Amino acid sequence: MLAELGLLVALLVVTGFLVGRAPSEPPGAPAAPVPISRTLQLGGVQVEVLLTPGTSGGNTLVVSTIPAEGRSAGEVGRPDVELRSPEFDLGAVPLRSGRPGEWEALVLLPRGGDWELQLGLRVGQFENPVTTVELDVPDAPGAG
Repeated sequence: MLAELGLLVALLVVTGFLVGRAPSEPPGAPAAPVPISRTLQLGGVQVEVLLTPGTSGGNTLVVSTIPAEGRSAGEVGRPDVELRSPEFDLGAVPLRSGRPGEWEALVLLPRGGDWELQLGLRVGQFENPVTTVELDVPDAPGAG
């Protein structure tokens, strides 16, 4: 009887200890997605590109422009954006205006990998610089 009582007390102590611990991550658990952010200068305008969640699948692309001193926000036109990878060419991305100087779009990246975002920006009557931004997009957790 004493042995059974001792076993019961030991079982309760171990159970209480295990209940109080936070569950640990399984060894192969994927890391949480991290948004992809790039900042660049294009024709005297600071441009910020943000891809959230930054994995294959559905993403929100936000392009923000901050004109240099001496330029007004009205002088900077809507950005022209195209997305492509070695396997896929998504073509022109239809951006919609959000706040002043900010445009966004929903994009579906079929696979992770190396993507190129081509960005053109009208910054004056005769100025329309274009650049290409490299994006290394991981596959979404649980994707193929």
